[in-house]
Amino acid sequence: MDDYRDSKALSTLELPSSASGKQPHVATPNLASKELSGVELQGQPSGHGSRFKLIAACVAGVLIVLGIALGVGLGVGLKRSSSGSASATNGASNNDTAPGSSTSNPAPLKVTNGTGIASVAQADGAGMLLYFQLFNGSVVEDFHSNSSMTMEVLSQQQPRLVAQRRTIIPTPDIVQGSGLAAVSFVRNDSVWRSLFYVDTTGQIRATNASSISPAWSPPAAISATHYLSGPPALGSCYFSDYDGGTTDVYFGNAQSSPQLLTSARHPQWLSDNDEPGLALTASGSTACTNSMTIGSVTVADFYYRSGINPSIIEHSRTNFNGSDPRPSNISESSLFSIDTDSGMAVAVNGNLTQSLLFWRGSDKKVKQANTVLTNNFNGTTSIAYSWQSAMPNNNIAAVWLENGNPGPLVMFEDPPGNIRVHIVAVNATIVAGAVLSE
Repeated sequence: MDDYRDSKALSTLELPSSASGKQPHVATPNLASKELSGVELQGQPSGHGSRFKLIAACVAGVLIVLGIALGVGLGVGLKRSSSGSASATNGASNNDTAPGSSTSNPAPLKVTNGTGIASVAQADGAGMLLYFQLFNGSVVEDFHSNSSMTMEVLSQQQPRLVAQRRTIIPTPDIVQGSGLAAVSFVRNDSVWRSLFYVDTTGQIRATNASSISPAWSPPAAISATHYLSGPPALGSCYFSDYDGGTTDVYFGNAQSSPQLLTSARHPQWLSDNDEPGLALTASGSTACTNSMTIGSVTVADFYYRSGINPSIIEHSRTNFNGSDPRPSNISESSLFSIDTDSGMAVAVNGNLTQSLLFWRGSDKKVKQANTVLTNNFNGTTSIAYSWQSAMPNNNIAAVWLENGNPGPLVMFEDPPGNIRVHIVAVNATIVAGAVLSE
């Protein structure tokens, strides 16, 4: 993956220049009017009248100077006020969506209806990376720090939670509503991020960036196999405990079985292998965990929509110590059946004791399945819950940050065109939430 790097630096967004306010015309009163300059006091000799005229003229001159100064001061003040208002307006509309651009404290952006959503913890543990698509097809990477995504912050009922950093990723030829998948990992002391999406020909493309080479690489196709199973069926995970670090990408192919692509430490994608014995529907969705070493066993969990019973989610655990995957159903209850074209997302806590899987049920509400993680290869029975919250669109993302929250962050469109984040506890109680983009 190192060959994907591009040395071109990210361009920085520039705020539009402030509108220069035109100095308004301020009328000064004609204080030296004929009536004032011609005043004569009764009972005074005419010689004294000229003296009073001179005094009156001096007073009038002083007033004229004061009037001009007042007019200039008012004009400058109005100019500053106009310039300041223009600057505030321009700053609030700082919505540069040029590919490769980056900014801090970004303005709100309207996401495309039905956007793909991906989220991962940044590999250095600093916070969350969120990916979504704009109406013009561009993909956004938002970074939210750990401290900005706590239960205390999200409970403050802010109208919109602003990302600390936003980058527009160049994604030419991306299909509108593409599924998105992402990983973040550390390699050679550098924090890497990889994004995967679907282009207009149906191929999966990958682009990468790192802390030492921040510009996103030109996207490259990673498989000749076309992606034909619907936008939600795209997932990726990173196996740090396998072969020195490996990224796996899953998607459904024309034969409806999960296609697996594997990239090791070099940029070549090693295999286009169908997972043996696993089948998902043509509109099947996928989710997977990063590798987890529990006790002496290293495993990874893979979830997918069953090709035998499309309402069922199956769970396959890969054992890197040599055993084959063994699928098992999450739940056969109709209460937890997965909706047509629903996406999936899985989040694992930092001490690797519990994972939570999320999807949209056939009743359009969010479903949640909790699995206790053990070193038993067959895993344990998952306990399913149903949220009261509806999920308007298909795509969903989840990430569990180590910042003291009682559970993971779960993100989906609500309402369409907005991405909302929830902090959910293991008992399916929503403890806080906010809008991330609008």
